[in-house]
Amino acid sequence: MTVAALSILLGLGDIISRLMARSIKESENFALGVSSITSRVALAPAAARATFDACFPGKQKFIVTRKSTSLHNCQSSVPLAHMFLFALAVAALWSVRDLSLIIHLGVGALALPLPAAWWVTEQLTRYRILTLHATDAKEIGA
Repeated sequence: MTVAALSILLGLGDIISRLMARSIKESENFALGVSSITSRVALAPAAARATFDACFPGKQKFIVTRKSTSLHNCQSSVPLAHMFLFALAVAALWSVRDLSLIIHLGVGALALPLPAAWWVTEQLTRYRILTLHATDAKEIGA
């Protein structure tokens, strides 16, 4: 269990260090680095699922993501995999309460995709609203 937790923490540390170093080197923008880390963590369950689907035979489906929105329906939903992983991580934290700090941190890291997905969803919703307003303003001004 310690090896698995350490593996999770090392992977997360690698993601954080590479993305922060690149964002600071290229743009000296700390917020950009945090945003890219959050997006990467939010996409981790989808990437893991795609890897699993690619490794095992079976029918694979293609899901088209929504590119446009209206003012009345801007909210995206967070995928079920994020909520399931979060629930498992919280339950696992209770079951490993007597074990080492590394295990607690590793299991806690598994809960990060859900808050990251909420943040990314909020950012994308704001972006879509701004884009929609900008498009409407251009059409009115034309």
